[in-house]
Amino acid sequence: LLTLSMILGKPAIAGVVLGCLIGNLTAPWGAAGLIAIDAILGSLANLIASGAAYYIYRGRRGVLWKAIGALVEIAVVTVIVGTYLTYLLKWAFNVEIPLLVNWLGVLVGSAISIGVLGVPLAEVLEKAGLKN
Repeated sequence: LLTLSMILGKPAIAGVVLGCLIGNLTAPWGAAGLIAIDAILGSLANLIASGAAYYIYRGRRGVLWKAIGALVEIAVVTVIVGTYLTYLLKWAFNVEIPLLVNWLGVLVGSAISIGVLGVPLAEVLEKAGLKN
């Protein structure tokens, strides 16, 4: 849903940040501190990603600009979430997964959800008249 920030603007940014915060508060880390880190950093990643995409797309139209905004969202989420997950997994479960492996895992999920699903969704909704 991060791509909706490009067509709906600041209300969508607030929605994805709040949704991430609430969703991550239910994470199975087993410790309140780890849950808080996940909720805060995940929400921050969504804020930066959706905010950047909004400013990239603002005043522009078309699937190419949505794709560029989505690539920025994918990169931001991959780097932030992939990085902090590396450390949370180590602290919470004593599992050492290399940073690049975590980045790759987050990259694949983000590419599918943001790029493959999100861009066409935003394109359809914008053509149906839903826009900022």
